[in-house]
Amino acid sequence: MSKYFTKAGQTVIGGIDPNDEPRFAKIVYQNRGLLTLDPILAATFQGKQFFFSDAFTLAATSDHKDYVFQTPNSTKWAHLVWRGTGSAITTFEVIEDTMLTTSDFTSTDSLTVFNNNRNSTATADCRIWPVDNTVDYSTDSGTTIFEIASGAATNQSRTPASGTYADEVFLKSNTMYRFSFSTASASNLCNILLQWHEHTNES
Repeated sequence: MSKYFTKAGQTVIGGIDPNDEPRFAKIVYQNRGLLTLDPILAATFQGKQFFFSDAFTLAATSDHKDYVFQTPNSTKWAHLVWRGTGSAITTFEVIEDTMLTTSDFTSTDSLTVFNNNRNSTATADCRIWPVDNTVDYSTDSGTTIFEIASGAATNQSRTPASGTYADEVFLKSNTMYRFSFSTASASNLCNILLQWHEHTNES
């Protein structure tokens, strides 16, 4: 007889765990339903969920601000959602396979990211880099996968710009993504929020 069998009152779902033991479903006994975890919550429990945020001002209409998000050269994929906002007229873009290189970064040190599970010491494999604001990216040959232009010159913050993609995007491995802000209004208060979990591809 196979070693994998159910006992009274138990149900096996999902095969076996890394220790070659049955993986049991958890039952909520109050309503006899299955206990399931949202993928992001599950990743947080495992210390695999990370986030980065920043706030800055685009003082003049010629100003722009860019960040490069770099994925690792591995089978570990970043499942990313993002949000970029501006208090006035703002263009927010995400460019895949950006032409920018490490020589365009303002520092050899990547920016600090945080683990959603503040009890975990795990660190992200993805890196985020600040881009020199004098870099000319007008000829960037990368692919724009997201773009939004919104906001108003008057009643700033009452009619702000907001570019959000809440569905997880599975980013390509070993790839640089540029997150870009530009403004058509002076004194534009902008924010960026990146949230992702890193998960080895099991497909």
